[in-house]
Amino acid sequence: MPDRIPVLLVDGDPDALAVTASFLERETDRIAVETAPDAATGLEVLAERDIECVVSEYDVPERDGLGFLEAVRERDPDLPFVLYTGEGSEAVASEAISAGVTDYLRKRGGTERHERLADRILEAAETRRTERSPERVVERSHAGAEGTTDAVLSLDADGTVRSATPAVESVFGREVVEVEGEPLDAFLADGETVDRWLSTDGGAIDWSAVRSRVRRSDGSEVPVSASLGELSVDGESRVVAVVRDDTERDRHRTFVEHASDVVAVLSSDWRFRYLSPSCERVTGHAPSELLGERSLDYVHPDDRAAVEAAFGRLDGDDPPTAEYRFRTTDGGYRWLESVGSERIDADGVQGYVVTTRDISTRKERERTLGRLREWTRELNYTRTTGEAAELAVEAVDDLVDAGLSGNHLVSED
Repeated sequence: MPDRIPVLLVDGDPDALAVTASFLERETDRIAVETAPDAATGLEVLAERDIECVVSEYDVPERDGLGFLEAVRERDPDLPFVLYTGEGSEAVASEAISAGVTDYLRKRGGTERHERLADRILEAAETRRTERSPERVVERSHAGAEGTTDAVLSLDADGTVRSATPAVESVFGREVVEVEGEPLDAFLADGETVDRWLSTDGGAIDWSAVRSRVRRSDGSEVPVSASLGELSVDGESRVVAVVRDDTERDRHRTFVEHASDVVAVLSSDWRFRYLSPSCERVTGHAPSELLGERSLDYVHPDDRAAVEAAFGRLDGDDPPTAEYRFRTTDGGYRWLESVGSERIDADGVQGYVVTTRDISTRKERERTLGRLREWTRELNYTRTTGEAAELAVEAVDDLVDAGLSGNHLVSED
């Protein structure tokens, strides 16, 4: 029997949830249903289970179906998502399609509606499986071999390279003929990546982004990431390896980790998904203390509305900028400036990039200049030498914290 397709069904109506789940599993033995009564529980299931399709009612507790779709897309931009609702309208359907829903079905008719739903689930899941299959990876890679920068290699059952795309020359620093007929592990610094794949049947380890280093013919080594999958060619088992040169990515990561500004990734609900090491120097918080926390909770209450107004939705067209006070570990606040950037989806991190710097010194300088302007204006309105002297004492005391408490007037003689 073909592998069953795990499906997450989300509906706030417990009766509808039970009926739909029961009908789907009776309609076909290819569907295995996990249920959730609300969006939050649904997201927990997605984090814990390998789900291949989501089916959601539009009217779900905590957020509507489109809000749930947005949260799901943050985790997996390609996961099939079917909006199955009895509350729909043309406006809802149009909005759902614009938001990237895979399919939209109304709860109309009798049991045939469950047949339609099962058909749509199977179609969406099978399409995704096909697109992600090793055969399809090889097909796409060879079709665009001249333009791709990733090296695609086909290996036999003992890890020997049987064919390779031209990108091998840039990634491995070797001609295709030098690689074909040799064990792939012979070119990898650890010398056992493929052996480990073969010994575990690819099931015990996540092989979608294995980090390693390639030894080139000149003796140099370059960082790479490799994705490994298995396919059958004319009844013969083959392993497909897609190898990418990570030199630029590692260089960028080094820059980020040593930059004086904080580089953070925020989810659409303002939670920290990544923080660079400089976070501790700038905010006083270690990155591990803030991961998963809602960033707005650390913003001064008087500044939150301005930050939300400046950033709005983090996926807007113009990069947002905001200046605000951020709570530090000692309970005080420090002035920061944040600038939003593009969305990323890499290394398991999804969200929006925000760069933040400490502007406390600049804010203090602005405050000082503002007070000097005020004192200058006030000085123009003093009527006596004593008033001028008192104002001068106040200015010096405030500016340099000298603790002056008096002044001495000296006559000309």
